[in-house]
Amino acid sequence: MGQLVLGNVPRVVGTVSTTAMLRRVMSRLHLPCDILEARMDSPEADPEIWLPLCRRLGQKGYPVLLTLRALDEGGGWRGTDEAREALYRKALPYVAAVDVEIQSGLLPAVARAARREGRLVIGSFHDFEDTPSAGPLRRLMNRGYAAGAHLVKIATMIRRLRDVAELFDVLRDEQERPLCLIGMGPLGRHSRTSLACAGSMLTYGYLDRPAAPGQLSCRELVRRLGEDLPGFERRA
Repeated sequence: MGQLVLGNVPRVVGTVSTTAMLRRVMSRLHLPCDILEARMDSPEADPEIWLPLCRRLGQKGYPVLLTLRALDEGGGWRGTDEAREALYRKALPYVAAVDVEIQSGLLPAVARAARREGRLVIGSFHDFEDTPSAGPLRRLMNRGYAAGAHLVKIATMIRRLRDVAELFDVLRDEQERPLCLIGMGPLGRHSRTSLACAGSMLTYGYLDRPAAPGQLSCRELVRRLGEDLPGFERRA
């Protein structure tokens, strides 16, 4: 993703939802994350302000992942799919990666455009009610990769301990393809580090405000990973 290599250690993604925080991180020498997720589905996000800042952050060594999350998967995008696709395309020169929902009809077209520009594509799925069993999750993953995603991200609500076991089963069986698995909600908080320690490539924390139930701050996430994963590079 940009100049950042994925796969050797879990990478921490720091979500940014406000213009104030996006401006603030520009002035910091070090951030407690490896990747910035620009949540441009935020109501206050102005592409004319955000996109140049995203480019400058990439030049500072922090690749930016653009997310325009649809309402039905917990996001704030209220425009049309046509407008969303146009903004993805407009943003490609400014960012290192894009996130598009696997169940969205936009993924194949956006993935083709992003690949032509050398950008990484994340195909994502979010279930804020429950955790599907491993079989349906694997079918979703296959659909995402087939649509052009380089990496698939699956985030599900953890209602019971066996939900975490389902995610670990999927991770164990998917050693060859890039994958990010996240458990949401109070019972899923520990899985944000335990899945990362077990091979999930990305884990998400927030820099200004939580973007999902049970999400930890980036600083807390880095602290826990530093305790749980030998050799993990601490960031301050």
